[in-house]
Amino acid sequence: MAYVPSPVQPIARSPYSMPESPSSMSKTSTLHSVCEKEELKGTCPVHGASQTPHLEKMLQARPRAELQQLTSALNDLADEDRCAKCAVQTITSVLMGYIQDVRWAKKNGKWSKEDKKALKMEIKGLAKGVKADIKNRKAEMKSEMKSH
Repeated sequence: MAYVPSPVQPIARSPYSMPESPSSMSKTSTLHSVCEKEELKGTCPVHGASQTPHLEKMLQARPRAELQQLTSALNDLADEDRCAKCAVQTITSVLMGYIQDVRWAKKNGKWSKEDKKALKMEIKGLAKGVKADIKNRKAEMKSEMKSH
């Protein structure tokens, strides 16, 4: 059977595609696993109060179509009957568009200096956790390989 890519349409890029507030995103989004009450408070049932409010505001303001494209591409990546290359290209395209929007906002003064600094610290904090997790998993994999 021939490969038929999922119907993912490219999103028109605009420097104005980053809404000021996350209120433009529907509270019924399936991407959020917390209830509306917790979402409005900015808390997580697992982690408590948000430690990354700037990052959350920025990410939650993304257009719903963009998030659906990512979801579809990730599902295609997991599906054995779909082309992994097409899925990765779609994911890369959406993420690069997002990065371009962020760069535009930083260059054109959409964010204050304090917002930029706070966002940078939040991302660094998250990256440290991810880096430590990767390092631990790598060590686990090495020890498993040695034991076999």
